[in-house]
Amino acid sequence: MLGLRFCASSVVLVLVGYGLYGVFHPAGENACQMTYMWENPEYLKVELGEWSKEYPHYSLYFYGEGLRAAKFRSNQRRFDGIPCLFLPGNAGSHRQVRSLASVAMRMANDEHRPQFDWLSIDYNEEMAGIYGASLSSQAMFASHCVRHILTLYTHLPRSKQPGSVLVVGHSMGGLVARAMFTTGLLPENSVRTVITMATPHQHPALPLDHHLNSFYSTLNKFWRDNMHRPPLSDVVLVSLAGGLRDALIPAVLTPLTGITVSNTSLSKVMTSIPHVWVTTDHLAVMWCRQLTLSVTRALFQLIDKKTQQIMHDPHGQRLSILSQHLSPHPAVLHSAEKALSNLSQVELVSSSFWSFDEKPASKGTSFAVAANSGKEYTLVTNVHRRGHLLSCNLQADSTCTQATTLPRDAVLSSRVLPPLYSSIQVIRVDLSRVTASHIVFQLPKRSRTKAGEKVFASFQVTPGADGRTLTMPALHDVASVSLDQSQLLHSVRLVGLLEPWQAYTAVLRPVTCEVSAVKEKKMAVVVTSQASSYEQDSPVHSMLDVGDGMTGSLSYPLQLQTLANITDYIALEISSQFPCSWTVSVTNDWYRTLVQVSKMEEEERQRQSP
Repeated sequence: MLGLRFCASSVVLVLVGYGLYGVFHPAGENACQMTYMWENPEYLKVELGEWSKEYPHYSLYFYGEGLRAAKFRSNQRRFDGIPCLFLPGNAGSHRQVRSLASVAMRMANDEHRPQFDWLSIDYNEEMAGIYGASLSSQAMFASHCVRHILTLYTHLPRSKQPGSVLVVGHSMGGLVARAMFTTGLLPENSVRTVITMATPHQHPALPLDHHLNSFYSTLNKFWRDNMHRPPLSDVVLVSLAGGLRDALIPAVLTPLTGITVSNTSLSKVMTSIPHVWVTTDHLAVMWCRQLTLSVTRALFQLIDKKTQQIMHDPHGQRLSILSQHLSPHPAVLHSAEKALSNLSQVELVSSSFWSFDEKPASKGTSFAVAANSGKEYTLVTNVHRRGHLLSCNLQADSTCTQATTLPRDAVLSSRVLPPLYSSIQVIRVDLSRVTASHIVFQLPKRSRTKAGEKVFASFQVTPGADGRTLTMPALHDVASVSLDQSQLLHSVRLVGLLEPWQAYTAVLRPVTCEVSAVKEKKMAVVVTSQASSYEQDSPVHSMLDVGDGMTGSLSYPLQLQTLANITDYIALEISSQFPCSWTVSVTNDWYRTLVQVSKMEEEERQRQSP
């Protein structure tokens, strides 16, 4: 009996240790690209007032490179750009601002735009994520810094002086940014836009300290009680999560649900952000080039052309701009029907499937499909330009006298998907809602995309979506489904994936593909998953060999990143360059299940505690 207990205990300890190892050694490749400086980085200390003596261990620094740093020193430490303040997290460094600041400086120089003045606070690498008592003093120091930063611009004409400071916080620094509004030290409207990265907004990742629990309770109550009143009602708050590779702060802790209203906030996982599409660990989120570029482009678009500062317009415009850069992109702009120039040399396609991967004609070519030839039209292409998908009434001489953009209600879905530098567009059109006689796809004049890849396009007319349902398997079983119809786009409803601790692996194998008309035997495939009640979009791109034998396959991790109640299903979508039939097999992933159990046990206890 004793031996049996010993064996059982040993097995449990091994499994727990296996899971804990995965928490701190996340599986999978870190696909983030590194950011680089062009000149020597310098962190120049900013002299503060008498008030700073109350915080002897904290400091404020300005980030500069080359001439930018020299200008700061020779200009008596006065500024003339756009003030931004970075707040590091638990044991974080003020030097983590480097990627954001360096990329913004280089982008401003190259594109002749206003410069951002990036400042960063040194909190002496305090362990604020474990000992919560330091968070209040950090918030007060940051509030004082905002007041001081604004005084550094008083030498400018009044119309050019900034009225607010943009704040970016990493990890616990995002909490400190929110806590500044509770201190009573911030000047009115001095902080209007806050971006947090890998910040546990809902509750602590490690609730080991009663000071930390109390800080969370007080802070979240303040935001809930005041979210509809100034100044919080005018603050745009963004939360960006690293995703499955972030072993310290799971994405489940990062949404702003219940903390602020949806029309002033935005919560995203990195895998859902266009042209990012990667998951990263807790520290890499600050230097991940894909994310840094997306955030920096959004910041430049927030600049008011008149004042050359971050706009002070209603939060709706700022949130709209941030959503444009950080939310999934539609592939077709169809805000209104718009008449375009006449089309000549239109080729009528009578078959249900058409594909192209050769050099386009010198003047471009248009390919038309009759709107009454089927129920649904699917286009998969790497062509990126406005007006490449149109509707028109085809004349007897194969010309269109009046081509228009597609009606809004005719586009069922339109998405931009990976890979990073040659994004694939997948567009679905309801042919019954196209009022013209034909739908027309226009090829570009050039034979390669901006990324240097060959232009390809495939479209197909089908009777409708090929939908299947697959129930998650039991512990030792394998669940499979066959997608027999040869289509560009398949959708599988996954039932039973309800909790974040559940982890599965889906293996997708092409059975047959219609590739005989093309020379290339490599096929671009993009797989995505979306939950009906939570935006989780984790696209995976692969090039599969579809030559003789078709031995290629693609593995896709299935796992939730939220505690939201999934009462319906998860949709798994397969978009391929050529029409294919597939088999999809799902098995339990024991390793990731143990990792998730180790992560979620304490978080679930904290969530259910009064």
